[in-house]
Amino acid sequence: MIFLKTLFLLNLPSLGVGEIGPSHSVSLPGNLQALGGSCVLIPCTFNISGFESKLNTSGSIYGLWLKGGYSFNNDPVVFNGTNNTTMLFERIEILGNLRLKNCTTVFYNVNQNHTDKYFFRTEMKDFRATFIETSFQLTVADAVASPNVSKVSEMLEVSEMSEVSEGSSVNLSCTAAVPCPSQPPTITWSLPTGNVHTQIRDEEDGTKSLLSCLTFTASRSHHGREISCMASYLRQNQSTVAANSTVQILRVLFSPEDVAASVSPSGPVPEGSSVTLTCNSSEANPPVQNYTWLRGEQHTPIGSGQTLTFNLSSSEEGLYYCRAEHPQGGKKSAAVTLTIKGLDQMESVLIIGAAGGSLAVLLLAVLIICVIRWNKSPITQEQNSECETSATCDENRPAGANRPEPSEEQPEEIHYGEIVFSSMKLRDTSEKTEQEQETEYAEVNQSGRDTQTSDQTGPDNEELYAQVRK
Repeated sequence: MIFLKTLFLLNLPSLGVGEIGPSHSVSLPGNLQALGGSCVLIPCTFNISGFESKLNTSGSIYGLWLKGGYSFNNDPVVFNGTNNTTMLFERIEILGNLRLKNCTTVFYNVNQNHTDKYFFRTEMKDFRATFIETSFQLTVADAVASPNVSKVSEMLEVSEMSEVSEGSSVNLSCTAAVPCPSQPPTITWSLPTGNVHTQIRDEEDGTKSLLSCLTFTASRSHHGREISCMASYLRQNQSTVAANSTVQILRVLFSPEDVAASVSPSGPVPEGSSVTLTCNSSEANPPVQNYTWLRGEQHTPIGSGQTLTFNLSSSEEGLYYCRAEHPQGGKKSAAVTLTIKGLDQMESVLIIGAAGGSLAVLLLAVLIICVIRWNKSPITQEQNSECETSATCDENRPAGANRPEPSEEQPEEIHYGEIVFSSMKLRDTSEKTEQEQETEYAEVNQSGRDTQTSDQTGPDNEELYAQVRK
């Protein structure tokens, strides 16, 4: 009995292949790309008919990996779980729980010599089989696959990046393969602005990928901008290898930012002259194709086109605007004014004439005042001179008052007066020269105090003269 069991085990590898039927299968990715010097994750699940009963009978289950073929006797077994041995690789580890039919495995520190097909085999006490119908192709390279950039709408990838409107929110995604989950790549964007969210997700074939989402508000400065992402991978020896995505060009729809109207010829023109209005707008995407002309404060439409030419009449004077029409929103220019030259000149003449007349009246008034002051000036100086040189000048005497004569009934009294010449104002140089040769006399009437009666007049009175030299 023991001999028969041993014979069964020896022949089972060849016979076991025949046991694999529709109820025995394994799920593996068709192709895997790995970075040399890094690890690679092989997602794996299997199904065996009557698995639970076989497992209960055996009590244990093991996994094996074959390289290049499915012959257990002829092809190298790179990993044997029965004794936990590894061949040709630095390390292989089955992460999945085989009791749950999960055979997910990691190959560590792969190199280009590991590029080949690989088959999975499972062994239990009374059941051993190699899944020959399904294998995966491992490709190891020193470079990694380039990440993919696409526009995301509700987190669903689309093949092409469509146009976006200025002011709208844009979501861009960058997807990079994660062959080694323990060392995922780092994704960076060429666009420095925006919010970035990164997560690792499971693909349908069981592999993993890194998804980086960039969200920003589109503006005209983004139009024509080349956007790309870069995935950087860290090897097991701590060296880094990077891969750049293909460049995507962002197209933003935006209206013109500036609109300006101009008139030729500029300034007032004669009535009936031809004038041309021109409307210019700043860059827009798509370019502005339609222009509308408006007149007056009511913005009444009067024409279309980038230029508008007509003969100006008095009824057409006023303010003109142009509006650049655009799918993303139109924009109106500042106003330009059209005026007729004749009316404008008449207003200018009236204004200049009024200003000139006012100036002439002002100058005439100033001239009259100067003449009056000039005529009064000599009289005033003469009066001041007489007051200064006369010994009988009394500052307290009212103007026009006569000096009182001495009474005949009373004897004349001699009055003494003091003349202060230092306070006198100098006359003009011409008058001073003539007066230097003249002798000025000041009459001082004095009456001596004596015992003579009031009727003694005439010869008894003395006239005193004081000679003053200057």
